[in-house]
Amino acid sequence: MNSLSKIFKNGRTGKFLIYYFFLLLLLITSCAQVPIKLKQLNSEINIEEGQEVTVVWKFENALQVKIDGDNKLYYPYDSIKLTPKTSTTLKIIAYQSEKDSLAVYSNINIMKVFAAQKTTGIQRGPSLLEQYKDTLSKTEAYFKKGETDYNADNPPEHLKTVGSIYPYYSPNTCLIKTLILDKFGNFITNLEKQNNLKIAVTSTCSENEFLYNVGKIEFINDTSSNFFTDNLIVLDVSSKSHNHFQVFEQIKQFAKRLSINDNFGFSLFNHSYRQIVPINSAEASNFALQNTVSQEKSGLNAMLSSISSAIYQLKETGKNKKNLIIISSSTDDCSFNSNINELVQLAKENHISIYSIGLGNEVDGYGLSFLSSATGGKYYVLEDNELSLVKNALSEILFSQRTYYQFEVPVSFYIDKCSEVKTHIEFTFDSLKISDKASIFLKENLKYYPRFIAALFDENTYSFDEEYRQNVINIADYMLLNSHIKIEIIGHSSENESSYKEVGNLRAVKLMEQLISLGVNSKQIKIKSEGATKPIYLEPADNFQEKYNRRVEIKILDPSQLPYQIAAEKTNAESDAALLVNIWKKLGYKSYFERVIVEKNPEYHVKIWGYPTIEQAQEEALKINKLYNKDFVAE
Repeated sequence: MNSLSKIFKNGRTGKFLIYYFFLLLLLITSCAQVPIKLKQLNSEINIEEGQEVTVVWKFENALQVKIDGDNKLYYPYDSIKLTPKTSTTLKIIAYQSEKDSLAVYSNINIMKVFAAQKTTGIQRGPSLLEQYKDTLSKTEAYFKKGETDYNADNPPEHLKTVGSIYPYYSPNTCLIKTLILDKFGNFITNLEKQNNLKIAVTSTCSENEFLYNVGKIEFINDTSSNFFTDNLIVLDVSSKSHNHFQVFEQIKQFAKRLSINDNFGFSLFNHSYRQIVPINSAEASNFALQNTVSQEKSGLNAMLSSISSAIYQLKETGKNKKNLIIISSSTDDCSFNSNINELVQLAKENHISIYSIGLGNEVDGYGLSFLSSATGGKYYVLEDNELSLVKNALSEILFSQRTYYQFEVPVSFYIDKCSEVKTHIEFTFDSLKISDKASIFLKENLKYYPRFIAALFDENTYSFDEEYRQNVINIADYMLLNSHIKIEIIGHSSENESSYKEVGNLRAVKLMEQLISLGVNSKQIKIKSEGATKPIYLEPADNFQEKYNRRVEIKILDPSQLPYQIAAEKTNAESDAALLVNIWKKLGYKSYFERVIVEKNPEYHVKIWGYPTIEQAQEEALKINKLYNKDFVAE
């Protein structure tokens, strides 16, 4: 009895034994074992040298947890605190029995501290925010610049939908938020009092169309001292980004105009997410940002997984209005198994609006537009020659949090018919009409599968740089948690590499070997080499474009992602391929074309896609061949 008392008095050990015997009893009485599931893990953590980090995990159906190299036993829902001196990877193993275990990995990256800009003289305390007040603008502008009362001699010029909130009070209505500007960018007040104002909203879903006349518009002007916003700007600095130094200077100019009621933070992303300025008061964050320098662009673009990290960062800031602003000039090519619909759900659950600014013509407007519209934000598009307007777009986003017009739109007749309702909104002032378009997403149901590149390579090499280690771990984690899923690893090379077909294969094999060393079953992996036949850049202009042609890609062979397709026609002209794609679409098929380099000449291969299994793709190919006298092959 005394020895038992000592055990129970021994804090953690006693609690663990009680927990252990209770779970063991449940295990014995159960009919069959259920697999271990990982429910929570911060698998990638970026810290500065000397900082303490807490790794948290949560397993279902596990009895105990061990950490490789540590003799202690841990709970299935537990954590460990570390202060690592170098970047390290924790191997965390959950056990249900000696034969049934699940290993996962948490990668801790030690980040370099960003150097401060050199200043002259003595800096005493934080720099003050600029005392800025919107005044009447007399220079033509598309973005919001000043404010003015409604005047028939200075009519409205721009209608901007800056947010659609669904559901609003009930699943039957959506709230539309708008800005009305004159040609000088002045926000026009007192419109709600004008008898000559009429608002019509035409909603379409598939072939259905509905016209709704808005009976009431409400002016919102919440400039009270207790209205706070938390704003997090995340900037793309991947290899494909451009003019990011100029954009960074624009962000610094915008930060000086923040209200004392606005909190602000700043982060960077390429294939990893780095918090540069934590979310803090406008004064403190502005001081930190002005004394920070940006970094050179490098690496891949993991926009979706970076948005996930940013949402969790905003989630912890309190109950203020939360805004996430993504600024990107390239397309996501590195967010392995990130689900864009789950990101929207996560943002909405935490009352976060996502605003996005796409720079240039290489940005992925499709995904950014959906993320913004579905979370109550707005997607802005700026051309390469409009980068000086970034601060104006940011200022408009901030202004629209407090001051705007709103009205409700019914959507009950569409709830069971479609996931997206497209609206055309028209404001009429006697004979004057201004309009804008907006999408209302009733369900998060976007089919969106961005390319996933695991790593880029120097010429004639196939060893993975350490900076891509986390990508390999992410793939391994996914494969270990989804043992029924298979992937295809595709190696690519450039034409100026010796034995480029073989080099592409060696790159694929190297990734396969690393995944197997992390516990992935080799039966889940297929490999192939495309050699130099599918360059992303046909005529690379610089080093990063050449590196993008030397890459390893991952294709998830998951039936839910419809990974299998049919190889259709081949043509030497891009216009002919586009014509063939339209023909197949009119016949009811999903189709696209891709460029392939054959003996240094481009060919365009038409594909018919959308099949969950290779057997279904083969069956459909047989039907097409018989019906249209073709010789298509499933792949």
